[in-house]
Amino acid sequence: MKSEEIVSKKSLLNRPFSPSLTGDFGQGGHWFKVLTNKAQKAAYLIIDQSMRFRSAIWMGVFICAIFVGLYISYLQLGKPRGNPFLAPSNAFNETEFSPILLPPIPFESQKSKLDLKTIDAQAILAFNPLNDQIYISLNSDSELPIASITKLMSSEIIYDKYDLDSELVLNEKLPKNVEWGVGVKKGDSVKVSEALKAMMIGSYNDLAYLFAQNYPDGGYNGFIEEMNKRARLLGMKSTHFSNPAGLDDSENYSTAEDLMKLSKHFIQNKDLVEIVGTISYKLEIRSSDGVSRVVSTYTTNDLLGSSPYVKGLKTGFTGEAKGCFVGYFAASDSDELITIILGSEKNRFDETVKLTDEINFAYD
Repeated sequence: MKSEEIVSKKSLLNRPFSPSLTGDFGQGGHWFKVLTNKAQKAAYLIIDQSMRFRSAIWMGVFICAIFVGLYISYLQLGKPRGNPFLAPSNAFNETEFSPILLPPIPFESQKSKLDLKTIDAQAILAFNPLNDQIYISLNSDSELPIASITKLMSSEIIYDKYDLDSELVLNEKLPKNVEWGVGVKKGDSVKVSEALKAMMIGSYNDLAYLFAQNYPDGGYNGFIEEMNKRARLLGMKSTHFSNPAGLDDSENYSTAEDLMKLSKHFIQNKDLVEIVGTISYKLEIRSSDGVSRVVSTYTTNDLLGSSPYVKGLKTGFTGEAKGCFVGYFAASDSDELITIILGSEKNRFDETVKLTDEINFAYD
């Protein structure tokens, strides 16, 4: 397409030169007309190139504006929104959550921002297991009963000391106070790996005693000795274990600070973390006469499944210990949180949600 046609379509200078400018000028009139036409074409060409240049400039400005808008949207979407560790109570949508990286600010400088009055518990502790930064601490050095949180230690011993592919037989009757269980009876047998999963998922006391009775290095008493030995090795100076399940006993106690050490060590075992992150499991129990029965077990952790960031860890409840819960939340490889609540008169899971909300409010 000629440049004249392009300009004409733009309605710019679409009038021809007046004939009077190229009329009768004698013999030189013809050359004047030729020169005038060449000047006209040159003018059209200059205008055409100018329009192309201006169009290119505006197109560049438009493209830059789009990129600026996209970058601003990216920054807005990347900001933390709400609690990154917990989903709303109704439904979970993974795309609605943006994990945040909790800053390494000393706890003392943030203490004034935290409101612990709304959280019902005798002891509270929340920390990042990756760098040991403590976010919240209340009565964390108080010696308290810990109920089935005890099974964190029991499970580590079972994983390390037993042949997971072997089978255990209940040879002795269980104590009368062992009430919560899958119903194993004398002569029943279970596979070690399967019983370990059921014990941690459903927090069954009878399975904990089954393991302790079959401890390869000294039976029940040897199991308890191993629990206290490991507690000392972990630096749990204010902890003592008297039974494998966490039943009420004045000699079975710990502190939130000691449980911080135990839980941090526990999550290093990815197999155990996978177990406590499981919602349900079916345990096969074989009786002495060869008859098998299957028991369906379900997690005692009400937060499990509410968000992909909830990874465990262990629940506990007895008359003396009240509600206990160690929660493990992992939003990313560099953003983890463990919460410890001991002695809650209310719902331990609701109190944990309040705790995580307080942390995110203070460190946002």
